[in-house]
Amino acid sequence: MPSFIPRKVLIVVVCLSVLCDQQRLPRLIGANRANEVSLIGTPVKADKALEWGLVNQIVPQDDLIETCIKIAKKIVSKPHDVVSKFKSITRDGLGMCLQDGRKEERRRGFEHYRNMPKEDFERMRVFIENKGNKSKLDSKL
Repeated sequence: MPSFIPRKVLIVVVCLSVLCDQQRLPRLIGANRANEVSLIGTPVKADKALEWGLVNQIVPQDDLIETCIKIAKKIVSKPHDVVSKFKSITRDGLGMCLQDGRKEERRRGFEHYRNMPKEDFERMRVFIENKGNKSKLDSKL
């Protein structure tokens, strides 16, 4: 980051139209905020970006790469088809009203479960029963 930009300032303005098209941005932060950021070029500080849901967390600059790698490792440790399906329904659902998006999510979920091998379905059932408690999960598998 250039030294003339304070470390606690996150410049979202320039990248917003690249990261979020003008249909998604108002859904993320509201129409008034989206217009202000897009039309005026108002900088968004890191704490405000977190509050608005534009970023998931604020990380010190020195920890950024390490944090990104940790997150990426968690994602790639998951089954690729499941990650792909989650990303797909999230992206596709944004183009629908909430009710239609939820219907489509249910439809795809049932399709996924119907095609899931029995042993995978059983592992998922145990995981859900234990709400992800790793110690309970390991002892049952």
